[in-house]
Amino acid sequence: MKSFQGPTADLHTLLRNTTSENTSYPSFGEILVHAINRESCEKYKRRRLLDGMTKVTVNRELSTLKSILKYATECGVAPEGVGRNARMFSGVENKEKRPLKVDEFGLLVEVCASLEFQVMAPHLLPLVVVGAFAGLRPSELMRLAKEDVDLEIGIIWVRKSKTPSGIRYVPLKKEAWEVLRYWLPRTKGKWVFPSPKMPGAHIKDFGKAFDKAVKQAGLQGITPDCLRHTFATKTKRHVRRLSDLREMMGHSSDRHTEPYLHEELEDKRAAVEALPVPANFTTVLEKWKEEPRQDTRQVRDSPGVEMVGPWGLEPQTSTVSR
Repeated sequence: MKSFQGPTADLHTLLRNTTSENTSYPSFGEILVHAINRESCEKYKRRRLLDGMTKVTVNRELSTLKSILKYATECGVAPEGVGRNARMFSGVENKEKRPLKVDEFGLLVEVCASLEFQVMAPHLLPLVVVGAFAGLRPSELMRLAKEDVDLEIGIIWVRKSKTPSGIRYVPLKKEAWEVLRYWLPRTKGKWVFPSPKMPGAHIKDFGKAFDKAVKQAGLQGITPDCLRHTFATKTKRHVRRLSDLREMMGHSSDRHTEPYLHEELEDKRAAVEALPVPANFTTVLEKWKEEPRQDTRQVRDSPGVEMVGPWGLEPQTSTVSR
């Protein structure tokens, strides 16, 4: 993140100086950060909706705006608490960001391999497989060049990313290697996933085809980014160092990788099973199970004595009949 210094700034300049070069954002005009109020934020939200943006998208932009304004406050170019004016839409549910289970991934791959999708979106199967087995961002997948895929040594080079840490290489899993070996000779041009409509260009979006495949597979709320979550969660089990996973994900810090890691029942069960057990535990347990059990609570009524009060509470009182 570039540093910003100055007594005051307009929001457009602040965004340009605090976001990466590959980050796109709508124009905020020349409004000064200290002049941002509730009215200007609400006006912005209405304009974005008129532009055809969904409330989910607007909320994502407002979340970014809040982070930028917080940074501006830390730099001394915005008043304290100015980010509170950017109120997000309530009641908006984001799609899940979770890893796919093995059977879910199998259903999705089966649909992508069907004749319907081979005709409608032949690129979808290799996109899904590489996305889940290499953990690339959807944007990195779409602009992956053939020269970035080294089948001889089995790695993918990510040479263009939204952050400097995103420049990396990722080893190819055998299944992803086989898919790419079959797919690459059947495509023309320099791109791994060329656009079917624009010769010489790579695909710009595969969200609609992906959503259709997800629906046909009977899955709920799965997005292309869930492939990346799948890669991170499954790979975490086998890496010796978290830094290895962080590097493969293209993150500069472990805190950026953390949201992609989802604890699963298998992980929790394995952690519980790993708890230490005393050496004599089995012997003691068998002996405990063989011991005869007796009801030690025996209530004996004495003649002429009536116990009053709730059972089980001590001390109990008695009333002697006369």
